[in-house]
Amino acid sequence: MAQQDMSFCSQIEVFYPNIQTSTALFLCRIADGLGAYYNTVFENESRVAAVSFSINLFHFIILTRKPMINSSVNIIMAAIAFFDICTLLYEMQLIVQSIIFLYTHCFQSGSYAWVLFNLVLEALRDYSRRCSTWLCLSIALLRILVMKNPLNQKYMRLVNPIGAFYAISIMVLVNVPITVFNLMKYTIKGIIRKSLCFPNGRVTYYMDFVEAFTNNDGALLKVATTSNAIMTNIIPCFVYPIFTLFLVSELKKVNKNRQSLSSTKNSTESQKTTRLVLLLTAMFFIAEFPLGVSTFLTYLFYDIQGIFVIIRFCEFLFSVILYANFSSHFIICLLMSSQYRECAMKFIFCGFSPKKALTRLTTTQNNSRRWATATTKLS
Repeated sequence: MAQQDMSFCSQIEVFYPNIQTSTALFLCRIADGLGAYYNTVFENESRVAAVSFSINLFHFIILTRKPMINSSVNIIMAAIAFFDICTLLYEMQLIVQSIIFLYTHCFQSGSYAWVLFNLVLEALRDYSRRCSTWLCLSIALLRILVMKNPLNQKYMRLVNPIGAFYAISIMVLVNVPITVFNLMKYTIKGIIRKSLCFPNGRVTYYMDFVEAFTNNDGALLKVATTSNAIMTNIIPCFVYPIFTLFLVSELKKVNKNRQSLSSTKNSTESQKTTRLVLLLTAMFFIAEFPLGVSTFLTYLFYDIQGIFVIIRFCEFLFSVILYANFSSHFIICLLMSSQYRECAMKFIFCGFSPKKALTRLTTTQNNSRRWATATTKLS
């Protein structure tokens, strides 16, 4: 979305047709306020995306270490990190494009190949966000099934990698038709334009909506957008808290029966995993629900430009919050999992474990002191 410099209150009749003046004034003030925030956030969007991309790349590498892939939760979280990285590829492409422009002003960002590449990245972003969302939901579902059936081997297998295989396979396949349908609304068009680099004119390509989607006041476009928002954001944001309530209930039962459990260690690990899922739920709801609502409303007000722009502003701002939230998975794992911290330290120090090195050093120092004491006594 291009930055907006013009006040929305200067042309109320244009931006808010058939709306009472008092309501239109209220809406235009909101639009102007959001526009100011938009300009600030727009300047820092690339930084947020780059930091989140780097953190998630590191997060994915840690979760795919050998000690970490014995748990279905860790494998699913690795898949979530992978899809979050794919989601951020579109923003990373914009960063690369801006860097290229610094060295050559004649870069063909309007070439057919580049526009097609952007279209593929857009489809990948849409697909990856939905997969990431539903994989987060699948972690909560797996925890519920395991905690409600602790003595059933069929359900207990879900804590192993096979559980992650089922969840990832289902989500990857189910989300393909939705992405294909959303991709069908775009087409690539070309127009001849003159520029400093091409004074005689050159065909410049751009993405546009297919005419079938914009006919009848954009009826099909509204269906595509709202259904995508419902599947990607709205439904998960309502289902996730329900699953969370079940998890809290099961966690209370586990705490009551903890003394009677045969393995305190296994019980503790299970509770840690469940608390991790609860934290993921909270962060998910904060980031996804507002974005889902704004996306859901986007093309319902397609014919009222002022309201449409307000919703688009909100959608952009919440998208940046979502990018920042991608990094929260790394922070939560780092704070709650000692195994994760150990793998992270080993990776940072190229397989060298500072903890073990410190233990060896302490043991060596103690042995040296004992040897010195024994030598002194013999003397």
